[in-house]
Amino acid sequence: MVDKSSIFISSTFEDLKNHRDQLLFSLASLKQQVEAMEYWGPSSSTPLELSLEKIEESSVYVGIIGARYGTVAKDGKSITQLEYEHAVKLNLERFVYIIDGTHPIPLEFIERGLAYEKLCDFKKIVSSSVRGKFTSPSDLARQIVTHLIQRFDRIGPKINPNLTNDGIQEFLLEIGYSFSMTEETIDITPFINLDRKGKLTIADPFVELVFVSSIIATNFHHGNYKLIENIVSFKPEIYNLVPVLIRHIGIKNNKLSEAITKCTFPATLRLLIAIAGKSAASNCAEPICRILCGGQDFHNRIKSYNLLVTPFNDIAKEALSQMPKKEVEPIIRKYFEYAKKEKLWQAKKSLEWALKKLK
Repeated sequence: MVDKSSIFISSTFEDLKNHRDQLLFSLASLKQQVEAMEYWGPSSSTPLELSLEKIEESSVYVGIIGARYGTVAKDGKSITQLEYEHAVKLNLERFVYIIDGTHPIPLEFIERGLAYEKLCDFKKIVSSSVRGKFTSPSDLARQIVTHLIQRFDRIGPKINPNLTNDGIQEFLLEIGYSFSMTEETIDITPFINLDRKGKLTIADPFVELVFVSSIIATNFHHGNYKLIENIVSFKPEIYNLVPVLIRHIGIKNNKLSEAITKCTFPATLRLLIAIAGKSAASNCAEPICRILCGGQDFHNRIKSYNLLVTPFNDIAKEALSQMPKKEVEPIIRKYFEYAKKEKLWQAKKSLEWALKKLK
């Protein structure tokens, strides 16, 4: 049976070998079928024919564009470009990443003349599918894995923290299946060390992302929000991964809703509301609506700390719009009518926007 949930990896090879190695290592945590030339055995098909066959068996295309245009196959186009065009033809979901101008490039991998012109044209063709620019192999792997975790939420990495009364004892990350088809985990605790100054360090950036996100999600699960009291925003990768983990391990009772209700520090409140939205925590709709209609100018209070951030009301309305429509629409509509009656125009505008965006 063809596995239509495969992830197809497309790139030139020699110049991006280290990038591909690190990406494939990191993708192991997704427990998802990956189609990459490193995994293909001998075939009677040409490299291009085999690539196009593998794309047809996939649902997601990941394209990595470095400083080389690649081997030209036919019609003057490279195999990499033909792979992208085939993914477009099949209407696959596409994730394209382009090398950043600050990324060091060996001279032998820098295109010149006609090949350079074709590379520039190819970058224009893929522009609508670009998800980011990468500055190193680890940066590329971190971006792709984060985006794919969101795409394959249902099979995102499962973090199994072993907890004691004193805190976290070890972290296990599910990575796949053994020969006996039993689920296997790796203990990522050995990646964690103390440097000479006693500071906690983690060897691999992807492991660091998983570790930090799982600590935050585990604390949220137990209703402990004190660890984010002085945080205005997470790093983007953490901000995207934490809600995925929260949806996997859950939040006890109405702890997040209670935290939003009781929170008095606007920057922390802003972050809690954003996480509630990305976690689709519908039981938080009521306190968020109440806050919007409460008349407090949270945004100017945050700006008084000389922070340039997204307006508070925009964070709140976006959070509401990400929650299940069936569960939150009556609540939002109730507060919309209240805001309209009391002439709370900013609240009315935000709630009206959220109602229109509900899915």
